[in-house]
Amino acid sequence: MLKKLLFITSLFILCLNSCSSDSEDDNQQNCLQVGNLDFLAESTQININYDTNTSNANSFEIEYGITGFSLGTGDRLTTSNSFALIENLTPNTTYDIYITSICSSESRSEPAELLAITTNN
Repeated sequence: MLKKLLFITSLFILCLNSCSSDSEDDNQQNCLQVGNLDFLAESTQININYDTNTSNANSFEIEYGITGFSLGTGDRLTTSNSFALIENLTPNTTYDIYITSICSSESRSEPAELLAITTNN
């Protein structure tokens, strides 16, 4: 009887683990990345544009920092527009920018990347 209980408990835990990770994967697959990323770098700002028609999101999180920063530790801004202006940057400095589509509180895309953008002198 103890073996049956242990077996049933193991199956239950296995099912919970696989169900929750499938749900997370489904949420990311349903929330699509932005497309056609473009930018204009000036001395203390970067203007970015992206195509929201490729995404089914209602807002976008833009995370940026000096090249090499760890995702999740950068400066962030959120917008519902297909463009953003990142200001108060240091001249002649290289930045990485990540744009994540937000479709709902539980559904986000993988970040789209703009890497190694250098502000002007």
